[in-house]
Amino acid sequence: MSPQQQKGLVRDLWKGLDILDSKERKLLLQLLLTHTETKMLSKRLAALKLLQKKESYFQIGEKLKLTPTTINRLSNILQRYDDSLPKILFRLS
Repeated sequence: MSPQQQKGLVRDLWKGLDILDSKERKLLLQLLLTHTETKMLSKRLAALKLLQKKESYFQIGEKLKLTPTTINRLSNILQRYDDSLPKILFRLS
């Protein structure tokens, strides 16, 4: 698959998720994601929220069983999108 085809698939995924209502979106994600994928996404979201609250990497790692590498990557994402991501995380709190 070419990079352009892959981008098209990802674009179609985002479009599809956008047009579904919340119940349909939840059902689709439950069908598409394995239990482990859902758990990892949930942990990453929780880590972003804890990073926003200024918890230490150690505390986050202990609470969520995430590696410092994963926490650092999420911290970098939070810093890079400091305008919009905190607003999203606030809405999800």
